Amino acid sequence: MANEEDYEEPVELGIVYKFRAETNRDAFLFLGMLGDIHHRDVTWHNPGPGDCIVSFRFEGSGTVEELDEFIHIARTIVDCHVLAETIELIENYTGDRKFMRGLTPDGTIRGGPHAKVTTQIERL
Repeated sequence: MANEEDYEEPVELGIVYKFRAETNRDAFLFLGMLGDIHHRDVTWHNPGPGDCIVSFRFEGSGTVEELDEFIHIARTIVDCHVLAETIELIENYTGDRKFMRGLTPDGTIRGGPHAKVTTQIERL
């Protein structure tokens, strides 16, 4: 039998991201697009009609590349621009929009879709 000295508190793994979306629909579509990517602990904060704020834990590394992947996924969803412009690591989240984020100067989506994203989009 283990004693109290042997007990260790469980460690929460993963990185927490937060975003604002114009509608719950946008948030559901985005989280659905993550598909095979493991996310959990989704928390919904609905301040009122329209906008919703969502945080979720992602088993990733919190790198710029990872955030860019999320922005790219959001940009592939029709009318999901607010989510793409506000998603951040929770400690950096302000809710302020970063206009044109993830877009080239001519307004097209920056970078090509990754194979996983393309497969997910084709299923919709």
